[in-house]
Amino acid sequence: MFVAYSQLISYSERLHMPKGGYRFGAGRPSTKAKAEQLPRIDLRELRQKGLLNFGDAFTWRWSKFGEVIGSVSATFTDTHSLALRNASWTQRIELDYTECHFGGRRLWMRCNQCNCRCSVVYLRGQSFSCRKCSKVSYTSQSEDYCGRLWRKQAKLESKLGGGWSRPKGMHRKTHNAVFEKIVNCEEQREEEFVRFAQRIMQSDRY
Repeated sequence: MFVAYSQLISYSERLHMPKGGYRFGAGRPSTKAKAEQLPRIDLRELRQKGLLNFGDAFTWRWSKFGEVIGSVSATFTDTHSLALRNASWTQRIELDYTECHFGGRRLWMRCNQCNCRCSVVYLRGQSFSCRKCSKVSYTSQSEDYCGRLWRKQAKLESKLGGGWSRPKGMHRKTHNAVFEKIVNCEEQREEEFVRFAQRIMQSDRY
């Protein structure tokens, strides 16, 4: 039996709020669970790991900070369903196909609650369901302006080496462009912080 892992993301821990997003300003944070922090079955990840062979059985495990936090045994019983089994529950997810414009077929899962097609299902309690039925939101939906800048900067920094250095194989022109975008993110974040501080100071006067 093949064993595969899926890494759960805990992004920008220094800015994370338990029931909300990434913000230092006013506004009501979201109370929905975040998609990046929930155990999930993603057909795209299964395809990348070569686990879409019908009849094969495998164990899918979720880890966070290198520690396994959960697992489920899965089997493509036939061309129409995916059987999931845990120590305390079992679930069968129906499969569906759509024809692609350039040939071939695309595989989907059917949500057990709404019967809609989806490529990702999330574990809430003891069953998997689509994002809408699981009442799950993406982290970016709870971000304010500074939160989006942090996420943009993190994405840019992932392209560079340590200390924003130019990785091997990257053109100097490309490195300079990425570096300038990172600096621009920091400048915009500082400007927003100044505006936020000014609003606080003005409100204290009244």
